Amino acid sequence: LEEAKKELVVGKEEEAAAISLKYSDVFIHRPGLVFALVRELAWKNINIIELASTMTEIIFIVDKKDAVSAYKTLQELIEK
Repeated sequence: LEEAKKELVVGKEEEAAAISLKYSDVFIHRPGLVFALVRELAWKNINIIELASTMTEIIFIVDKKDAVSAYKTLQELIEK
């Protein structure tokens, strides 16, 4: 807890949304998965504020105004 008190906040995003994709662990061995997801969002001019991932999940933090568009973009890619 003492370590946390020493942290300095350098920025804060209040108008952000998280979009989480969960997938099977077989996808960790699929080259280009993250690239494909990020590329689709970039092509739609959706800025990724932050990206976090685990072995079975990837989370995109985007501007709140882009959340619906980002969701639809990723949904369309998944359905291909």
